Amino acid sequence: MLNISDYFTKHQKEREELIRLVRCYGLVMVPAIIAGSLLVVLNFFLLAWWLGHRGWGLLGFLAVLIIGVMVIIRAVYVWSLNAMLITNQRIMYIQQQGFFHRTVSEITYDKIQDVRSVVHGLWSTLFHFGSVVIQTTGSSASLEMSGLKDPSDLQQLISDTQRDQVATAPAEVTPVEVARVLKHLQGQISEEEWEHLVRKTHRDASP
Repeated sequence: MLNISDYFTKHQKEREELIRLVRCYGLVMVPAIIAGSLLVVLNFFLLAWWLGHRGWGLLGFLAVLIIGVMVIIRAVYVWSLNAMLITNQRIMYIQQQGFFHRTVSEITYDKIQDVRSVVHGLWSTLFHFGSVVIQTTGSSASLEMSGLKDPSDLQQLISDTQRDQVATAPAEVTPVEVARVLKHLQGQISEEEWEHLVRKTHRDASP
C-alpha cells in the first residue's frame, strides 16, 4: 500500500519543502460506508433464508457479505490514497481510482493560470466542502480535486504560495538584455581589456 509521506520523500526535489498534505473530507466516504454496512446487516437478517437454500444459499450469503465488506474497504482505501501535496515548488495530485488505478499529476507554480474553488449543492453548502480547480497555461486541461473541506482556504493557500514562488524566482535574462549589457561594458573598458575578457570567457566556456 502506498504511503503518501514516503512517496513524497522518495520524489522530493532539492530544497523542496512540504507545506500541506490535503485529503478529501471524511464525509465523502459516508455514503459508501453506509451502503456497505446496510448490505452486511441486511445479509445477516436474511441468514435464515440463505441457510434454507442449503449449499448455494451459503455461497450467496458469503458472496453478499464479501461484497458489503469490500465496498467499505474500497471507500477507505481510495480516501486514504487520494491526496494533494502542496510544496514550495509544485503541486502534486495523487488520484486513486479503485484498487488498481492510480494517476499522479504535477504542476509547477509558473504554469498555473487560475485557481478557483467550487461549492455546489445543498449538502456541500451545509457542510462546507467542494472542489478546487487549477487551470494551467497553454492548455485546456485542468487539475481538479473534489470533496475538500473548506476549498476556499486551499485556493488561497495555493494562490499565496504561487505569488511567493514567482516573487522569489530568478528573472529570466533574454539574449537582447545580454547584448545590451555587453555593449555597455565594452564602452566602459579599453579594447585590450575587452579582448582579454573575451578570450578568458571563451577559455572558461570550452570543455
